[in-house]
Amino acid sequence: MLTCHNVNCNYGPKRVFEGVGFKAGEGALIVLHGHNGTGKTSLLHMLAGFKKPLHGVIEWNGEEISSAIKNHELEVTFIGHEVMVKPELTVLENIKFWARLSGDKKSIPFALKKFGLENYIETKCSELSKGWQKRVALSRLVFCPADLWVLDEPYNNLDHEISKLLDTLIAEKISVGGIVILSSHMYVPIESAIKLNISDFAPAAALAA
Repeated sequence: MLTCHNVNCNYGPKRVFEGVGFKAGEGALIVLHGHNGTGKTSLLHMLAGFKKPLHGVIEWNGEEISSAIKNHELEVTFIGHEVMVKPELTVLENIKFWARLSGDKKSIPFALKKFGLENYIETKCSELSKGWQKRVALSRLVFCPADLWVLDEPYNNLDHEISKLLDTLIAEKISVGGIVILSSHMYVPIESAIKLNISDFAPAAALAA
């Protein structure tokens, strides 16, 4: 169980949200909405254990989340809105790197085929468009046994075909009890998705301004 208790966030001296709280059990999908600057990415960084809340706590089965990650009680895969590939490496080299980390080298051909990357294996990622780099980054999900996926604007720069593929991967993940938390300005066509508008947690002073 992932729980978020009364979490606040500041950018410098400015409070951007306060009092965020929710629970996500096995098979949960939470989609964060909100205008730019409302703190969606900051909340995702907290959920991935990269950043501590200014106030409040995020826990995994009752343990503070960064401790749970450090103690190997929780595995998290984070994919940010900035494409997380090594540009100096080829498509295949990036995918082999993630496969080695997961110990699942046998899935490399499947990932290449799934994301339409078979004709680009020797292409350096620096030579690809943002959309194709995003395909490479998302291919990590094929190798990922993590309990929790944290995805920041994963649909950005994707065409319709790959967006539908991402829908399928997310649906498969939650169907086996995984938890997915993502931010998106787009509609996510998965019926079980719980929508959370971070703008609703803006501090009263900001709403009155």
